[in-house]
Amino acid sequence: MLVFTRADYTGGVVKRRNQSNGKGVLAVVTGIQDDDIVNALVRMAHRASHQLTAATSAFLRQDPAAARLVISMDGQLNDDELRIDQLALRDAVTGTGYEQRWQDIATLLKVTDELERVGDYAVAIAVITTTNFAHRGHPTNNQADVWLTAMLNQVGKMLGMAVHAYARRDAGVAQEVALSDREVDRLYVRIRALLGPITPGEPALAVARLLSQSGDRSVNIAEWVVYRATGTLVALHHEHNGQLLDE
Repeated sequence: MLVFTRADYTGGVVKRRNQSNGKGVLAVVTGIQDDDIVNALVRMAHRASHQLTAATSAFLRQDPAAARLVISMDGQLNDDELRIDQLALRDAVTGTGYEQRWQDIATLLKVTDELERVGDYAVAIAVITTTNFAHRGHPTNNQADVWLTAMLNQVGKMLGMAVHAYARRDAGVAQEVALSDREVDRLYVRIRALLGPITPGEPALAVARLLSQSGDRSVNIAEWVVYRATGTLVALHHEHNGQLLDE
């Protein structure tokens, strides 16, 4: 399971209040209460993480029934995204601080879109499982599976950090998310080197690619965190050109 808790995201943000009027920080900017918007975002991030964990675990266990359950839950993330969109736009044209308000709303909508795409990757992994395994098999515990598990854990950590950084406008944590993605890329390159030359259509290779893309989505969220905190768009992605990365 991924280590992915509510405390990882909120960091005290929900409880923090502006001393002048008793409202949360987001409420000052958008008219939306902190606990509404942050808790909704936390729930969506938790759901996306859970689905990615469930899908990858089903693949590693060769469990098509569990994979079909992941597919059946796909609409829940769409509902979460719609709910957050409604919260964000509810009071979008009221209050003061017009420029900052719309910057917050724009970044929030970008973040929910990234989380929804992580859910799409979870469904894609589940489909790989249902396509390749008609009945539940037995975990192989081979080297590729060990690296896939490590990738999954790292991506879960990155998702938690990214949403935590968004809630706190923490550009420093956002930078850490981008650095953490290097380990995901290293693992992906190792799996590709292990499996690609022998079996280009290997399902584990496709799962590794989807996990790598999920890590990229976490970095995308981190980029929007930096923009929200500083007003500047900064590219945090690194190029690895298929090679193992240096520290």
